Amino acid sequence: MSLRDWPIRQKLTAMLVLSSGLVLLLTSAALVGYQYWSFRQTMRSTLSVRGSILATNSTASLAFANDADARELLSALRADPHIVAAALYDRNGRLFATYPGDLPGGALPAAPGPDGYRFQRGNLIGFQPVAEAGGQRLGTLYLASDLAAVDATLRLSGVIAVAVLTVVLAEFQDETSTELAAALAERDSVAAEYMARSAVSPAQVAKAMRSAWSQCSRLSRFSS
Repeated sequence: MSLRDWPIRQKLTAMLVLSSGLVLLLTSAALVGYQYWSFRQTMRSTLSVRGSILATNSTASLAFANDADARELLSALRADPHIVAAALYDRNGRLFATYPGDLPGGALPAAPGPDGYRFQRGNLIGFQPVAEAGGQRLGTLYLASDLAAVDATLRLSGVIAVAVLTVVLAEFQDETSTELAAALAERDSVAAEYMARSAVSPAQVAKAMRSAWSQCSRLSRFSS
């Protein structure tokens, strides 16, 4: 059966469900998108704070060229499973200490990049300056974190949004179908009552049907 052959009741119900579903879908997409963006910003801020603390604690290691102490400081990052790599570079840009110790070749930048934190190649990376209290730069701290937490949050938000959208649309469709059925039944009843009276003219019957149909139209606009 083509759309043109659908009963008016099914057409109205389909229009209301589609319009309401589109509004809910756009709203859910906006909320999920905002949560994704917000979580990324929070993650960058958190890694920046961690990098600042670690860089402050690394000044003595770089100042006295104590690579064993530097490796011990970096090993504290094992408490965060999302940190995939970390390194300290000396003031000349040479690699001084790494985490974890068994990183494959090419896993770390050959030299420090511009200071700051940014998303790159599926990771959040950052270069934090290591400097003494007087401002003299001793080296650079490099951190790299995966985005597994962000991806997990996005998937969970998507599943929740789809579940809520499905439940709301199902309830809305049932409620709308019931109300439209009652309104259309009332319209048919009024038309039948007027038709049963021989004294009623066809113009009066048409006027009554238009009045009943107007009530259905107002109900459909209210529901949407």
